[in-house]
Amino acid sequence: MKLFSSKQTKDDSESSSVDERALNAKDKELKAKERLPHVPKWAYRVIVILMITVVGLGIWMNRDNLSPQNIGDWVQTQFLGMGVGEGYPLNLNGDEVEAQNFCVSDGRLLLTGNTTILSLNSSAKQIFSRKHGFSNPVMLAKGQKVLVYNQGGKGYRIENQIKTLVSDNASQNIVTAALASNGAYALILEDSGYCGKLTAYTKDNKEAYNYWFSDAYPTAIALNEEGNRAVVTAVTVNNGVLQSSFYLLDFNSTDPVTPVGTYPNTVFTKVSYQNGSITAVGDTRTVVMSEKGKEIANYDYQGAKLVCAALDQNRAALCLSSFENASAVKLVTLSNQGTQESSIDVDSRVTAVSLYGDTMAALLDGQVCAYSVSRGTQTGSCDIKSDMRTIALSSEKQVYLLGVSEVSCATFQASTASSGVS
Repeated sequence: MKLFSSKQTKDDSESSSVDERALNAKDKELKAKERLPHVPKWAYRVIVILMITVVGLGIWMNRDNLSPQNIGDWVQTQFLGMGVGEGYPLNLNGDEVEAQNFCVSDGRLLLTGNTTILSLNSSAKQIFSRKHGFSNPVMLAKGQKVLVYNQGGKGYRIENQIKTLVSDNASQNIVTAALASNGAYALILEDSGYCGKLTAYTKDNKEAYNYWFSDAYPTAIALNEEGNRAVVTAVTVNNGVLQSSFYLLDFNSTDPVTPVGTYPNTVFTKVSYQNGSITAVGDTRTVVMSEKGKEIANYDYQGAKLVCAALDQNRAALCLSSFENASAVKLVTLSNQGTQESSIDVDSRVTAVSLYGDTMAALLDGQVCAYSVSRGTQTGSCDIKSDMRTIALSSEKQVYLLGVSEVSCATFQASTASSGVS
């Protein structure tokens, strides 16, 4: 009598084969685990301690920015920046915006017209809108803070995306001003009997320092990141020759200040102060100097005229022409050490430049062209309306444009054209 059918025998054989394969696989897995190096428990403790140390150091280094108020402001700011607007172009509704009052800061577009301070995100969603009431507003931006002052008047205010931080009047008319990334600020004021006066304030809006200029008229000012040092460029006339010098001011020092450097026939109008280095753009040269007063570089334009310029992290983009209203110009970028990164010949009139990362953008007649700083070649372009007045790069691929009555946004299209490097 048959106890098992042939089918049962076959099924048992297959089952046995499957069990053997499973055992072999498990055996291989165990052997593989045995071959893995064993990490001792003390190594894990060391890794945890190192991670805690790094996090703790980060918190300590940023302790001033990690107050409950600042954290709350940051959270609110993130929510304000969310959402989608109706897109660009955006009509300015009659508000007149000067080119100097148009920039990108902390990833958001900022502009100040003759009535309003406005912040927008990439889809034209309004983040904030504040009235200022100044007849001649000038805007400065650092991070999420905006300083707007009434040039030739006394009023000024500091805004962030949540609220007005400061709204006050200076003791005298304001000539120019500077804003630090931590919220400290300084004003250059007219002062009877002097060429000017600097008054500096802490990030908590407390007066911290005063300096009176007795021999030279201030033309530009910048603060370091901490807001406890300033560089002021000032101009005077010596033996019939106009010349500029640098005043390096330490707000924690009472030592006498001696101007540094003598640059004849030069007026500096833009200055940046970051990472212990100073870059000043003038009408005949750009100078890079250490905060100790040592000249690092002196880029002389060799008689060329400065058409326009832009600063980004102590780097400079310059548009130079051989004569006024020239139809061909040279675009030059300088590193934060004052060395020439690129020099690009452009056969067109240029009215504005912007610098972001490896991209320099130039506003030409009817288009904006993008150039690679490292390669010195054109990388893209976009066609625009003829009434555009200035530009501000938001990335290496995207640019904001200020027109007479509207703000627009454009993305560069890749270009096969290239401009020669000289």
